[in-house]
Amino acid sequence: MIGLVVRADNALHVPVTAINLEVWNLLTGLRGAPEADADTERREILRRLVMGDIVEVLIDGVWQSGPAPLAKARDPHAADDGMELRRLSAEAIMLAYKSPREHSWELLNLLYYFNRAPLSPRLKRSLPDEAACLRFLGIANGSCRIGGRRFDLPLRLSHNGRGWRTWRRQGNGPTRQVMDARHKVYISPQLEQLPMVFRTTCALAFESSAASLKIGASLTELLRPDKMVVYFARASDAQAFARRVLTKMPHVRAQGVPFSWQFGSTALVSLGVDPLGASGHSWRTWVCEAISTAILSARRRASLDPQAFVSRRLEAIGVDTERWMPKTSCRL
Repeated sequence: MIGLVVRADNALHVPVTAINLEVWNLLTGLRGAPEADADTERREILRRLVMGDIVEVLIDGVWQSGPAPLAKARDPHAADDGMELRRLSAEAIMLAYKSPREHSWELLNLLYYFNRAPLSPRLKRSLPDEAACLRFLGIANGSCRIGGRRFDLPLRLSHNGRGWRTWRRQGNGPTRQVMDARHKVYISPQLEQLPMVFRTTCALAFESSAASLKIGASLTELLRPDKMVVYFARASDAQAFARRVLTKMPHVRAQGVPFSWQFGSTALVSLGVDPLGASGHSWRTWVCEAISTAILSARRRASLDPQAFVSRRLEAIGVDTERWMPKTSCRL
């Protein structure tokens, strides 16, 4: 039996988004006959659950979880088809459509937090607080050292109390470059490789035209798919930086940020662009709000294909749903 434990108080009102559509299908399908290709799909889902310390496997008489029991089972010839984030985005939409949630803000949370990594007991023990997370990342006293250079990373707290460590290009007050930096490069590795990826990304960012960089300071934020973001004023600079990250780290295992443009053959690096004049609204928040509204409309038209309906609605407001980016003719 697979058990899922959810906090009853749920003070942060965070939905149970670790249960994505794949896991839901796995749990509901374990009692029935397997469908075509179901065995392969379910093995992959179970692999992810074992990696996240949610499910244990019996090996040589010992129950184990995490990366160790999977090391020998990993397929060295498995290749990403370059469409991972499109698949994740489509699954998020279908999960939200099928969910019992009736309010747009509930659907928004379900979509926005989709593909968050599970919070396991092992992680809670090893990274119990913000200080432990900062040590894990190599940040001490508000600074990190990369290649012998020290960089300050001042703490910025969001309105709901969850923290980010943010580096901004230095100057006398907020520069126009920083204020106009709405082109985003998401860096989304799996947690075990995050410290190395963070150091490498910082080194590349400090040598680039990046206006700012942020990374989650708490375990809750580090489990998000969009755990690390680098901001640029120009789309061309963001894309050039994305290429450098992929060249420098070609074999990092990705988590992946839904509703962003996958840049390259893996989901490690993706792009987004924040809407103009929408204070406090990120690209993914804006998109998830629009999808939530479209899903509620699609439910009232039960005979329609929800994926196609949502795509048409978002295309109509200027979103390219193949790349999850604004259309070139649209100024968001």
